[in-house]
Amino acid sequence: MQEQAHAAGTRSHRDGSPTGRPRVVVIGDALVDEVVVDGTTTRHPGGSALNVAIGLAIPGVPATLLTSIGED
Repeated sequence: MQEQAHAAGTRSHRDGSPTGRPRVVVIGDALVDEVVVDGTTTRHPGGSALNVAIGLAIPGVPATLLTSIGED
């Protein structure tokens, strides 16, 4: 694959990934769990599709999550 100069001065491949690996698009759910303890609310992102995208990204697989998030 042909390389191009990235704006930050690093090198990346035509697909935009620094490794030249194909990008994986994960389509599915993302959600936010809210936990309230003693009046303090913390938010924790989750959902199976989000977990898959993160699981792919950790070892360096270029991954993009395509999801919808609402106010409900």
